[in-house]
Amino acid sequence: MDEKAKLIHTAYRGIEKSIPELAEIFQIEDGHPFDVAPAVGKELALLGLIISPPINAGEFEQKRVVSVSDKVPDSYVRDEILKGEGAHLEFKSTLLHDIKQSKSRPDTPIGQISPEKVVHSCLKTVCGFLNAEGGVLYVGIEDNLNIFGLDKDFEFLGPGGDFDKWELRFRSLVEGRFLDGKVVLHHLKITSHTIDCKLVARVEVARREKESFLKDGKNYRFYIRTGNRTDHISIENLPSIVRRRDQNRPDF
Repeated sequence: MDEKAKLIHTAYRGIEKSIPELAEIFQIEDGHPFDVAPAVGKELALLGLIISPPINAGEFEQKRVVSVSDKVPDSYVRDEILKGEGAHLEFKSTLLHDIKQSKSRPDTPIGQISPEKVVHSCLKTVCGFLNAEGGVLYVGIEDNLNIFGLDKDFEFLGPGGDFDKWELRFRSLVEGRFLDGKVVLHHLKITSHTIDCKLVARVEVARREKESFLKDGKNYRFYIRTGNRTDHISIENLPSIVRRRDQNRPDF
């Protein structure tokens, strides 16, 4: 497999590369950044790949996330869901609506029920994927593969709640709760899909080379995906876990 083919293969889950590294893969001769960057952009476009931050933003040497540009079709999403949860796939019923609390407090308006537990559960999964090999989080799907949809989350958002507002809230939560949330956002691709007449969200998470930490109360914690679980790793055990993870990661 040549270098371009490897890039396409790994981009399906997201891979971090700088513009100089991409220039080397594309065999673009060294030159001024103003010449190299557009040339890299053209090569990416030919391969159907996108980069975040985009070519015209950020520092020339900084790491960027390379991923596939096309939105996956609903037919692919349906097949992916049927595989069930695993090391790279997780389902959450909601992001903003706490179903258990709502059932125990049926007379309480949905907007007055704290979503903290379900929010943290979703973001913890994102953190685990970032620190492992990446993965996909679906919101609007129950563990038993029942399609729950996003209607309750939209209701929590108030009048006019829709997927655009939902995505904005999700991105705001990521930016505010991760140690370097603005950088983490570049590792996410969020799309909506209609399955069984219900809208669900697909959050594709690219792995990071740098460790990601999620705020839990007053402290930041490290989570990593282990099989179909997302585990919290204590600070004293972090160096050995990261060392083992990096040894098992492919070079590309």
